[in-house]
Amino acid sequence: MASKRRRGRPKLDIALRTRNWVWYWMLKTKSGLSDDELDHTFLKIVEGVRPRLFFRIRAVGSSPDEMLRCGSRKTVYQLVDRKAPGRYRHAQECFRSPLWRILTERDLAIGEFTKIAAGLIEKRGWYRATKELAQLGRTFLGHHEPAFETNVGPTYSAMLHHLAASADIDSIALLSALFREAHAAFDLEKANAIQIALKAATAVFRQKNEIPEDVGALLQRLIYDRVLGNFWIEEETSGQASAAAQKPTTRIKEIRSFTRRYTSGQLEPLDSKPACLPVVERSDRLDWLEDNRGALTATASDLNSMISVHWQLEDSPSKASREKASRAQLFAKKIRKRCQPPKGDDSRCLPVSDPPILILESLPTPRLGGR
Repeated sequence: MASKRRRGRPKLDIALRTRNWVWYWMLKTKSGLSDDELDHTFLKIVEGVRPRLFFRIRAVGSSPDEMLRCGSRKTVYQLVDRKAPGRYRHAQECFRSPLWRILTERDLAIGEFTKIAAGLIEKRGWYRATKELAQLGRTFLGHHEPAFETNVGPTYSAMLHHLAASADIDSIALLSALFREAHAAFDLEKANAIQIALKAATAVFRQKNEIPEDVGALLQRLIYDRVLGNFWIEEETSGQASAAAQKPTTRIKEIRSFTRRYTSGQLEPLDSKPACLPVVERSDRLDWLEDNRGALTATASDLNSMISVHWQLEDSPSKASREKASRAQLFAKKIRKRCQPPKGDDSRCLPVSDPPILILESLPTPRLGGR
């Protein structure tokens, strides 16, 4: 006999419950208030009634952005924003982080990870070259430019050290997106380096925000499974009758049982094309490269052609060929003079203190002080 389909609200993904718990504990740690005190601070309370909404968030990970109670048309999340603007900014930003999209949408295309990374980089005013811009940049700015480093060298290491030491939720999201890009590009050197930084960033985030052990372990497990391993386990149900399962005490036990079993499970091994270039601070030279991308792309073809002619013919036994090589070299110099980037320093790496706050074992020594 087929089992009856459970009625009511759809199940909330374990990653979204984790988001709600992290938000709750960041709010609670910052405020120092009990659940009842949080209710009285942010909600409209009817005399003699205990809404216990913050208790529900703590107990089962209910979504504060979906809870409408106590005569208000606003959600708990919106009420916190309205009644204490800016005081709980980090908790509110954490709730909206693209990390939760990465942890809940299992079929995200690689292009979406690139968009997430680009949004986070732009939000902080940083820079990361595309593959095409890196090719142009090496032609017109030179191979020494840190933004175009191709391997896990000092610039890439500085980026990873900076993000791991920052350890805010968006740094974890950026590292997660960078890992999925590197994995898709079969760049296992960068994937391995990023996973070291990602694990460190998650651990520091837990400690920095005083996230309880069970919630922190759940976040870390989700990072290991869904980001590093692309391995997904969804919440199970007890199979009890609908009426029984909807009792609050039963539901709390059911969710706690699943989170304990999920967190304590054996980790799956890491499965063994984007450009995967480092993130750096912006510079006038990089802005020039981006602003003149179209013209430089058209010019680069002629420049590279002249350079190639010079290399091929400069040592030719034929005088005519050597003269052709000289003309090509002269033409290339004229093109470079016409396409001169602004004077100034190369881009700066993401800053790493000297000595570094956090040492990521097995990674190259990062450039210190942003250079």
